[in-house]
This record gives sequence, C-alpha cells and structure tokens, in this order.
Amino acid sequence: MSQQQAPAPARQPLYEHAAESARAYAAAERAKADVLASVLEDIAIFSVGSRLRPA
Repeated sequence: MSQQQAPAPARQPLYEHAAESARAYAAAERAKADVLASVLEDIAIFSVGSRLRPA
C-alpha cells in the first residue's frame, strides 16, 4: 500500500516590493552565514577553543 502525498497548493505571485524584500532578507541571511562559516573555519584552523580551556 503506497502513501500518496497531498497536492501542493497553488503558488501566488509576490508583489514586486514583497519580492525585493524577500531577496534582501535572503542576501542578509547569506552574509550572516558567511561570517559564521568564517569564524568556525578560524576556530578549526587555529584551535582557539583549546586555548580557552582552563589548564
């Protein structure tokens, strides 16, 4: 017995201002993710975490 998924609802087009806002939000989130990735790479490369632990 196979399970059938419900059909996806029809998509409604965004107004131009809403679409621009969504693109700007996505760009800002990508920039934040890039900064986070850079920090995590630095931690991995330079082992900052091991120097922060008490002796």
